Amino acid sequence: MLAKSRATAGTAVTMRELSMATRREITKKYASDYGKSSKNAKGLVLDELVAVTGWSRANARRALSTARKRKVLRG
Repeated sequence: MLAKSRATAGTAVTMRELSMATRREITKKYASDYGKSSKNAKGLVLDELVAVTGWSRANARRALSTARKRKVLRG
């Protein structure tokens, strides 16, 4: 299976280089903006997240809504 690659800021990045933890942190960053945005702005947030993570729009939308609901357990 070939890794997807894209150019970001002049460097080639493969999707395999992003761990799930990294994708989760990126998603948390976008989740607060997504929740406060209008419908058009939400589309732009989704486009950015899809470009960064390589996820489908449906998966990115689910990840954003889950990240907004996720609670941090302190123990």
